[in-house]
Amino acid sequence: MENATEYQRQIAISLIRSLGIDEAAYFALQNHWEDVLAHMPKGVPSRRAAPRVVHVRAD
Repeated sequence: MENATEYQRQIAISLIRSLGIDEAAYFALQNHWEDVLAHMPKGVPSRRAAPRVVHVRAD
């Protein structure tokens, strides 16, 4: 069985592959996954200061 650190590293890799680095970092931040975020490459833009705004179209 893998330890928590390896598990968090695997989650970080999966998020990056699935979403791209920026969205993976945003997802980790929004879900308070600081331990997963710590396994992402250094220099990932932090979006704490700029909350994401989602506009929903009503067509």
